[in-house]
Amino acid sequence: MAHRLDSLHTGTPVFVGTSRVGEIRGVYADGTSRAVELIAVSWTSRSALVAVAPTDVFAIDDNGVTLIGDDVASYDSLPPFEPAGLTTLHEIAPTE
Repeated sequence: MAHRLDSLHTGTPVFVGTSRVGEIRGVYADGTSRAVELIAVSWTSRSALVAVAPTDVFAIDDNGVTLIGDDVASYDSLPPFEPAGLTTLHEIAPTE
């Protein structure tokens, strides 16, 4: 499994504490950069894609991505991922 944000694959599990909350659907950067600006996550309880800031990532390991918080409810206010409004961002293709 990838251990860097810019190398995450679609389908990588996302956790808050030990609770699996979703999976990666895309990793996005601005312009020609590979510096991650946001992560699109299919959030299970919301049945929607949400935008997660890279600063919310605590760890990436063989289990997947773990977010910094330990309370799933603290992520209820994550904004929806709306690619139409993100004209300067592009999806980063994973590299190993």
